[in-house]
Amino acid sequence: MRFLATLVGIFALLIGASSSASAKGAPDEGARILMGVMKSADPQAAMQKIPQAKRDLVEAALRRDLTLEPVPASQQRVSATTSGCWYDYEYSQPTLYGMKVGSLWQELDWCGNGSSVTSYSTGSYGCTGQYGFSCTTKAVNWANVGWEVRQLGRFTYKISWATSTYCGQIRGGASGLHSTRWNNCNLYSS
Repeated sequence: MRFLATLVGIFALLIGASSSASAKGAPDEGARILMGVMKSADPQAAMQKIPQAKRDLVEAALRRDLTLEPVPASQQRVSATTSGCWYDYEYSQPTLYGMKVGSLWQELDWCGNGSSVTSYSTGSYGCTGQYGFSCTTKAVNWANVGWEVRQLGRFTYKISWATSTYCGQIRGGASGLHSTRWNNCNLYSS
């Protein structure tokens, strides 16, 4: 009898573990509401109808689930413009539940002498929104750490009252090396 009770207990634990594991993959309430908004004919109007008590959940889902979609290498441009000068143009598409809600881009132009960056500027910089989203940018921030210049762009997507902000960095080195960091707002981090 004791053996049977133990088996029943283990079986109950296994059933409970599997049902809680399947629940982890389900979208939370904020995500479910936001998915409904994105499927509506008028996302702006749908956002306005969300009760005040649910808005924090929806904004948390937006900040978590709005992601940057990788774009083909053919849409990225990196090149030497003259001897000792380069540019790096980066482009990305924010998506929400598989829908592209805009585009963002930035370009860094810089020159170096092999050991230090001698000049730099921002080229093309901006963003667009669609499906009820608008996008705004903040002024570019800079850090010239000697061997490389770091450009930080901030892009804020907004639908009705909810917002999500992305940071994008382009780093250009004194010898032409370069890198990009999305979602990193700290110019001094590695």
